[in-house]
Amino acid sequence: MDFTTPVVELLAGFPPWLVIMIISALPVVGLQGSIPVGIGLFDMNPIVVLGLSVLGNMIPVFFIFHLLEPVSKFLSKRSPYFEKFFKSVYECAEKQGQGKVKKYKSFALMMFVAFPMPMTGVWMGTVAAIVFRFPFRNAFFSIFGGVVIVGIVITIATVTGIHIIDFLYDLIVTRNDLI
Repeated sequence: MDFTTPVVELLAGFPPWLVIMIISALPVVGLQGSIPVGIGLFDMNPIVVLGLSVLGNMIPVFFIFHLLEPVSKFLSKRSPYFEKFFKSVYECAEKQGQGKVKKYKSFALMMFVAFPMPMTGVWMGTVAAIVFRFPFRNAFFSIFGGVVIVGIVITIATVTGIHIIDFLYDLIVTRNDLI
């Protein structure tokens, strides 16, 4: 099931720039959803969409970095379910970045965030920064660099994909008109 469509429908009354920022801040969707929505659905300038998406994607970093550890400790003390959940989140982040983050530090964190795959990105990158005890400033700039890189890649892929689809559509329609 496509997660982006229900989110866009839920946010239908909001201005497009705010929808893009909200979608980009979501943990599962992020830039991979907000950039195609902004360019394809709202027909906005790709550079504007990239900027809004990067900004929206970075908003959770501050909150995750400063609140995750105290909230997870508080909830874990009160519930075995939360204890198990947060333990798995921290273990996943540690497993994902164990060798590379310890060795290459900020650059590895940036590349971890920039790699557009499941269980990477801003949310898990911030958790990895907490697990590996990055100072906030280093983590923020590494994560920001990764977000900009993946944002540019997704923007180029989206614009290219739209042009290919338009080209193929024009080719098929023109060919059918000739017949």
